[in-house]
Amino acid sequence: MIEIILAAGLGIVSGYLLGYIAKEELIAGKKYFTFTQRFFYILTIILIAYFFYLDEKILLSILTIILSLALIIVHRIAQKKNYFIKEGILLILGGVIASSQITSSSYHLLIGSTLFFYSLLLGTLLYLDLKLQTNL
Repeated sequence: MIEIILAAGLGIVSGYLLGYIAKEELIAGKKYFTFTQRFFYILTIILIAYFFYLDEKILLSILTIILSLALIIVHRIAQKKNYFIKEGILLILGGVIASSQITSSSYHLLIGSTLFFYSLLLGTLLYLDLKLQTNL
């Protein structure tokens, strides 16, 4: 479980550093970063639900899907600033809690990997958002 927290934290730091290094490409690539971040969000939710299903925890699998869809709907309705932080923290915490309920440790590696890539993009978009706020 601690490895998932470390992977997510390292992803955010690495993404922030990536944004600092590649400043010129951030604005042009924002839509690609956002699309890829959404892809890893959906992939992580699907993996968590599937691993619950494999562990014969069908109720938790259905609950994971329902809560993630509710989070997507609330995000679409609200469209508030700094949603990257709130959505990212919810996904990372959900991944950690879910992985503690999943028995096989090989699943932890997959969840940790997808959360790392998600948080890498989260850190990059966070840097871009902070950069745009300071330039205004």
